[in-house]
Amino acid sequence: PLTLKAGGAVDGFLIQLMNVGFGYSKGGPLLFRHAELSVDTKSRIVLLGENGNGKTTLVKLMTGALEPTEGEIRRNKQTRVAIVTQHHADQIDLQMTPLEFMKAQFPG
Repeated sequence: PLTLKAGGAVDGFLIQLMNVGFGYSKGGPLLFRHAELSVDTKSRIVLLGENGNGKTTLVKLMTGALEPTEGEIRRNKQTRVAIVTQHHADQIDLQMTPLEFMKAQFPG
């Protein structure tokens, strides 16, 4: 049977972006710079913008899928972040069961 660990209370921030900049190519243009954001347990966030403006890139930075070109991103050690995309078929291996997918995303 599947057993999930109980999560404890999280104190303080969940994720903090401090003076973050990001560009896909070394020495190339930055998509954004000097980004500041602090997310705590009471935060509710919506990212709005036209296609290609960096919303997915920002989320990938927040989850650790990408590393910033400059600045620092801090994640609370008790926080687990997952992404559910609008076009989930592009991101999920449809040959896996939901349990296999979650085990792959959160090993241990």
